[in-house]
Amino acid sequence: LPAELGALTALTQLYLHNNNFTGKIPSTLVNLTNVEDLGLNNNNFDTDVPSDLVFWQAQAYLATLRPSHDVLE
Repeated sequence: LPAELGALTALTQLYLHNNNFTGKIPSTLVNLTNVEDLGLNNNNFDTDVPSDLVFWQAQAYLATLRPSHDVLE
């Protein structure tokens, strides 16, 4: 995924599931402060969810983080 996704700050939902994406999940996704639902499941990411995104969810900025059914499990 391109780091530039983090520039789409007006998004409220971002569904990237079921695309067979590979590589790293960019930590710039934390810039999407209006996103309440982020679907990343059913891809082939080769890393864990960035700690910035985990913290972001823990702070209730992100209502739903969906990394399941991935290499992330």
